[in-house]
Amino acid sequence: MKTKYLKIIYIILMPVLFALNSCGDPVNVDNDSNSISVFPNPVSTNASIFYKINNILTLNKDLTLTIVIVDGYGREMIKLVENKKIQVGSDKISFDGSHLPAGVYSCIADFAGTILITEFSVVR
Repeated sequence: MKTKYLKIIYIILMPVLFALNSCGDPVNVDNDSNSISVFPNPVSTNASIFYKINNILTLNKDLTLTIVIVDGYGREMIKLVENKKIQVGSDKISFDGSHLPAGVYSCIADFAGTILITEFSVVR
Protein backbone atom coordinates (compact mmCIF):
# COMPACT_ATOMS: atom_id res chain seq x y z
CA MET A 1 0.00 0.00 0.00
CA LYS A 2 1.39 3.36 -0.93
CA THR A 3 2.42 5.74 1.81
CA LYS A 4 0.00 8.48 0.74
CA TYR A 5 -2.95 6.10 1.21
CA LEU A 6 -1.68 5.14 4.66
CA LYS A 7 -1.49 8.85 5.55
CA ILE A 8 -5.08 9.40 4.39
CA ILE A 9 -6.30 6.41 6.40
CA TYR A 10 -4.31 7.62 9.38
CA ILE A 11 -5.71 11.15 9.26
CA ILE A 12 -9.30 9.95 8.89
CA LEU A 13 -9.19 7.26 11.57
CA MET A 14 -6.85 8.92 14.07
CA PRO A 15 -9.45 10.70 16.26
CA VAL A 16 -11.64 7.62 16.49
CA LEU A 17 -8.78 5.27 17.22
CA PHE A 18 -7.28 7.57 19.82
CA ALA A 19 -10.58 7.66 21.67
CA LEU A 20 -10.93 3.87 21.55
CA ASN A 21 -7.34 2.93 22.25
CA SER A 22 -5.59 5.76 24.06
CA CYS A 23 -1.80 5.61 23.62
CA GLY A 24 -1.84 2.04 22.32
CA ASP A 25 -2.92 0.42 25.57
CA PRO A 26 -3.83 -3.20 24.88
CA VAL A 27 -7.48 -3.63 24.04
CA ASN A 28 -9.29 -6.75 25.20
CA VAL A 29 -10.34 -8.60 22.09
CA ASP A 30 -12.00 -11.93 21.58
CA ASN A 31 -10.21 -14.88 20.00
CA ASP A 32 -11.73 -14.27 16.55
CA SER A 33 -10.38 -10.72 16.18
CA ASN A 34 -7.33 -9.44 14.40
CA SER A 35 -5.16 -7.39 16.74
CA ILE A 36 -1.91 -5.50 17.03
CA SER A 37 -0.11 -4.03 20.05
CA VAL A 38 3.24 -2.48 20.93
CA PHE A 39 5.11 -3.57 24.06
CA PRO A 40 6.41 -1.96 26.17
CA ASN A 41 4.38 1.19 25.97
CA PRO A 42 5.87 3.74 26.44
CA VAL A 43 8.95 2.79 24.40
CA SER A 44 12.40 4.04 25.33
CA THR A 45 14.73 1.78 23.32
CA ASN A 46 13.74 -1.62 21.93
CA ALA A 47 10.12 -2.67 21.50
CA SER A 48 8.08 -5.47 19.98
CA ILE A 49 4.97 -5.37 17.86
CA PHE A 50 2.68 -8.30 18.55
CA TYR A 51 0.09 -9.15 15.96
CA LYS A 52 -2.61 -11.75 15.56
CA ILE A 53 -4.44 -12.47 12.34
CA ASN A 54 -7.35 -14.87 12.34
CA ASN A 55 -8.66 -17.04 9.55
CA ILE A 56 -12.26 -15.78 9.47
CA LEU A 57 -11.61 -12.49 7.66
CA THR A 58 -8.79 -13.81 5.53
CA LEU A 59 -10.21 -16.90 3.88
CA ASN A 60 -8.98 -17.33 0.32
CA LYS A 61 -6.63 -14.33 0.50
CA ASP A 62 -2.90 -14.25 -0.01
CA LEU A 63 -1.64 -12.98 3.30
CA THR A 64 0.97 -10.26 3.10
CA LEU A 65 2.00 -7.92 5.87
CA THR A 66 3.22 -4.33 5.75
CA ILE A 67 3.98 -2.46 8.99
CA VAL A 68 4.96 1.19 9.20
CA ILE A 69 5.50 3.59 12.09
CA VAL A 70 4.20 7.13 11.51
CA ASP A 71 4.44 10.27 13.61
CA GLY A 72 1.58 12.53 14.66
CA TYR A 73 1.63 14.28 11.29
CA GLY A 74 1.30 11.03 9.34
CA ARG A 75 4.92 11.05 8.17
CA GLU A 76 6.43 7.61 7.77
CA MET A 77 9.27 7.22 10.25
CA ILE A 78 10.08 3.51 9.93
CA LYS A 79 8.96 0.84 7.50
CA LEU A 80 9.44 -2.35 9.48
CA VAL A 81 8.04 -4.87 7.01
CA GLU A 82 6.87 -4.57 3.43
CA ASN A 83 4.76 -7.21 1.66
CA LYS A 84 6.06 -10.06 3.82
CA LYS A 85 4.19 -13.31 3.27
CA ILE A 86 2.63 -14.47 6.52
CA GLN A 87 0.34 -17.19 7.78
CA VAL A 88 -2.71 -17.04 10.00
CA GLY A 89 -1.72 -16.89 13.66
CA SER A 90 0.34 -14.76 16.01
CA ASP A 91 3.86 -13.39 15.74
CA LYS A 92 6.02 -10.50 16.87
CA ILE A 93 8.41 -8.11 15.21
CA SER A 94 11.09 -6.30 17.20
CA PHE A 95 12.35 -2.83 16.39
CA ASP A 96 14.74 -0.23 17.74
CA GLY A 97 12.89 2.92 18.77
CA SER A 98 15.91 4.64 20.30
CA HIS A 99 16.34 6.99 17.32
CA LEU A 100 12.73 8.24 17.42
CA PRO A 101 12.19 11.58 19.14
CA ALA A 102 9.91 11.60 22.19
CA GLY A 103 6.25 11.74 21.19
CA VAL A 104 3.21 9.75 20.17
CA TYR A 105 3.43 7.44 17.16
CA SER A 106 1.10 5.10 15.34
CA CYS A 107 1.87 1.60 14.18
CA ILE A 108 -0.10 0.85 11.02
CA ALA A 109 -0.34 -2.76 9.86
CA ASP A 110 -1.83 -3.81 6.55
CA PHE A 111 -2.76 -7.51 6.57
CA ALA A 112 -3.77 -8.20 2.95
CA GLY A 113 -6.03 -5.16 2.90
CA THR A 114 -7.17 -5.28 6.55
CA ILE A 115 -5.76 -2.20 8.29
CA LEU A 116 -5.00 -2.24 12.02
CA ILE A 117 -3.66 0.79 13.88
CA THR A 118 -2.38 1.20 17.42
CA GLU A 119 -0.62 4.06 19.13
CA PHE A 120 2.39 4.13 21.39
CA SER A 121 4.53 6.72 23.11
CA VAL A 122 8.28 7.23 22.96
CA VAL A 123 9.92 8.67 26.06
CA ARG A 124 13.51 9.69 26.73
